[in-house]
Amino acid sequence: MTVCKLGVIFVYAVGMCCSYKVNQIVYLSVASAHVLAFCFMPESPNYLLKIGKEKKAAKTISWLRSLKTSSTLVTDEIMKLKEEQRRFDATPRVTLLSVGNKILQYHHDFSG
Repeated sequence: MTVCKLGVIFVYAVGMCCSYKVNQIVYLSVASAHVLAFCFMPESPNYLLKIGKEKKAAKTISWLRSLKTSSTLVTDEIMKLKEEQRRFDATPRVTLLSVGNKILQYHHDFSG
């Protein structure tokens, strides 16, 4: 939430002191930098574990935490993530297929 508010302040500040074209260039450069930066980010460890790539998940955790892949902290985190996924898979999920949920979602989306 704080980052969102800082973004609004940034837009107001740039808008006050720059022309329309400069504003668009600044906003486009920020968005482009964001896209380029995240093209090189690895997949999340949760996703990698879900699709069965445990070694790659350990490698990702070690890269994010600046640890060695053989570290016990990495192994412990992998075990915790596996346990969380096992518990999550065991709980029933609420889907939006029921009519009641669709009606509630409609009212939530279109109410003031």
